[in-house]
Amino acid sequence: MDNSSRPKSLAAWDLVCGPKSKGGLGITNPSVQNEALLLKFLHKFFNKENIPWVHLLWRNYNNSTPQATNIQSSFWWKDIMKLCSKCKRIAPCSIVAGDTALFWSDNWSTDLLMTKFPRLHPFAIDKLASVKNILDLDDPNDAFHLPLSTQAFEEFHEFNHLVNQTRSARNVDDNDLWSYS
Repeated sequence: MDNSSRPKSLAAWDLVCGPKSKGGLGITNPSVQNEALLLKFLHKFFNKENIPWVHLLWRNYNNSTPQATNIQSSFWWKDIMKLCSKCKRIAPCSIVAGDTALFWSDNWSTDLLMTKFPRLHPFAIDKLASVKNILDLDDPNDAFHLPLSTQAFEEFHEFNHLVNQTRSARNVDDNDLWSYS
């Protein structure tokens, strides 16, 4: 059912959810409460907490990031995944293993790498590759369609330095840490 065919709510939610001191009823906004709950599920998922449903989902995704896979999922998981980009904007990732963060579009480096390397990013073979996928490559050239443009090649040197620096600092036996600032 789309929003235009839904019946209009008879409650003035702005008033109902307002604080009692301002004439409201002090009721928590259910859509905000629901979003907070779903974001908690994403936090548990990305931090690979020791919970059966988290283990099940990571096995279903074959230990690849959920945005990079296209599996059939429940309405519950689809609702959670709608909030994935919001979660990743507010929760930077500290790379340890690198298997939960997307290399180009997640907040794990000082800048999003797709904006840090705007000339190199279009040459990427897999724009949804995890950090682990890129770090595990024997040759960084294998991540790109070759030949690179002159400008992309200039950015490639900085990219290569970042990959080597991240590769030497990671520990593949531990989990990435997603935290809220």
